[in-house]
Amino acid sequence: MSADLTRLDSALKRELDQLQIIVTDWAEWDDTYQYMHTPTIKYEQSNIVDSTFSDLDISAIIYLSNDGKAKKQFGFDLENQQATEMSSASLRILEHYHQSVSNRLSGIAKLNNSHYLLSSNKIVKSDGSGSPLGYLAMLKRFDLKIIEKLSNQTLLSIKYTPFKDNHEQAFRDYMTLINDHHWLKYSGENQVIGISVLKDLLNKPFGYFKVTSKRQVFNQGLHTLKHFTYLLALAGVFFAAIVLWVLRWVLLKRLLNLSNNLADIGNNSYSGKLVDVQGNDEITLVAKAINQMLAGLERFYLQLQHHQEHQRIQNELLINLAKEPCLIQGDVTLAARKITEFVLHGCLVNHASVWLLNDSKDAYICIDSLIKTTHTHQGGAKLDIEDAFSLIKGLKLNGVLDIKNGNRLEGGQVLMKMINPDKRPNSLYITAIYLQGALHGFVIAQSFQLDSQYRLNDETFLLSISEFLEQTLIVQERNRLEETLRQQVCHDHLTSLANRHYFYELLNGAIESSKNNQIEMAILFIDLDDFKPVNDTYGHNTGDELLKMCAKRMSNLLPENGTVARLGGDEFIVLLNPLISLQNSQLLAQKFVQALSEIFSLQGKSISISCSIGISYFPQHSTDPDELITFADRAMYQAKQQGRNNYVVYTPPA
Repeated sequence: MSADLTRLDSALKRELDQLQIIVTDWAEWDDTYQYMHTPTIKYEQSNIVDSTFSDLDISAIIYLSNDGKAKKQFGFDLENQQATEMSSASLRILEHYHQSVSNRLSGIAKLNNSHYLLSSNKIVKSDGSGSPLGYLAMLKRFDLKIIEKLSNQTLLSIKYTPFKDNHEQAFRDYMTLINDHHWLKYSGENQVIGISVLKDLLNKPFGYFKVTSKRQVFNQGLHTLKHFTYLLALAGVFFAAIVLWVLRWVLLKRLLNLSNNLADIGNNSYSGKLVDVQGNDEITLVAKAINQMLAGLERFYLQLQHHQEHQRIQNELLINLAKEPCLIQGDVTLAARKITEFVLHGCLVNHASVWLLNDSKDAYICIDSLIKTTHTHQGGAKLDIEDAFSLIKGLKLNGVLDIKNGNRLEGGQVLMKMINPDKRPNSLYITAIYLQGALHGFVIAQSFQLDSQYRLNDETFLLSISEFLEQTLIVQERNRLEETLRQQVCHDHLTSLANRHYFYELLNGAIESSKNNQIEMAILFIDLDDFKPVNDTYGHNTGDELLKMCAKRMSNLLPENGTVARLGGDEFIVLLNPLISLQNSQLLAQKFVQALSEIFSLQGKSISISCSIGISYFPQHSTDPDELITFADRAMYQAKQQGRNNYVVYTPPA
């Protein structure tokens, strides 16, 4: 019961850890940091939507200032599918929690008459720079849905009861297992009751979980003792009759010896010791029966120890896996390598592999495969959807598959050939991986022993492994979406160069950094000469292709310390940070002038243009970003006035 209560506590902690992972990911996101600095409707419309609460399975998202005051709150009733708001009283309680506990929060909080799983984290930039701008808190309602999930994970019958009075008085008839946290009580001969007290963020008890289990070992012991007593009574009657008939002293001695052996075993508890067996009569049969019973108890005890040790190892593996950075960062390839290693160690199998649906959704790809004997990671095997039909059907129907030598996998010969090319007898245990409610892959644990039995804790372990990979896939999808959005926001759609907005952001950041580190920079303002006639003569499509080719030529000449952006039309701008020397910037301008004056071949046409470039320097000309660009623009116009197809360094007026 103590182990069951500990597993229940661990399951609840995993729920809090998963919520903390989500909160940390949001709180250390640059968009959240920018939102706390300057709240925008765009951030809320992109991120705080109904699907966010459903996908993350949370009830509220609250932004708080550094002193714990609530600034923004968003709530959603998952059951009724409608937006909600936390009451002012609940917000004051949340603020009190933040003022009472430093740094981030993780635990259960009572807000008015409801309890929530609460996690919060300081809002900082993803690279750790900048001062914290407050806290991000997420709440998940502590309700029957959570309790049912914990019950399914731990395979325990759980009942939650809130406290109505002092909990120590409520459990005065119970035995304390761990301080005032775990309690135990025997309920007659058939049941044992365990209590796990729940405490909130301020370490105050507010309720408890009640777990009831059958006393199977105890009842089996009583049953054995009864049979043993009956057997011993019959033996006593038998021996009494023999004594009355012949009074053989040697038999009395053997009976006394047997009694002494049993007493010794009883006084020293169970230690694997057996009774002495002598002769070939009824006493000998009794001694052998006792030894068989003791041997059975020894096997049961050793199996129980092995099972507990195996379960402890699996729990440690799951805890260590949850801490792996690759899961939090969404690195699916590295996560698959870790998972195959953990499956081999946790399930004591010979082969483990992870399969995921490819981007075209027409085949499953083996992301990683690990064989115990070689301990070499491999991957790349491909299983077409039509070859995996029976496997997909079985997983959708059962969630997991326990397969002996290919049975229950009709039509799965291709998969069996891939994972078992030697055609050795084997047993498979397959668990499904879901993404957005659809089957996205599976994890295979393979043993080369047909009599291999996957225990219940192995199933729980593999299902937890699959859930970890599902979370990693969700993080990967979010990272891809963020990168796509960043590309769309920060880059020019025609040339794929940085756009005006992104260039100004880079320039402002570079100037702030350069002021502190005394670094010089250069701005090159580039305007194409005679570009308008190209549009007028050949059309805008040809003009767009010419702009792309100009962007490519400039990008090829750009040094590592340079960034080129398109401001709009035929205007481009380059930032050199740090500036190696003034000559370096002028040499780059000469290369641009030469490269852009060379003939362009477009659709069988030869087109000739040139460019004019203006250069300004930080901090020689200005420390203001707008002025630097303006001065470079003026110098560019001077280059045009001097005949074009050249560059001019800005000269301040006398």
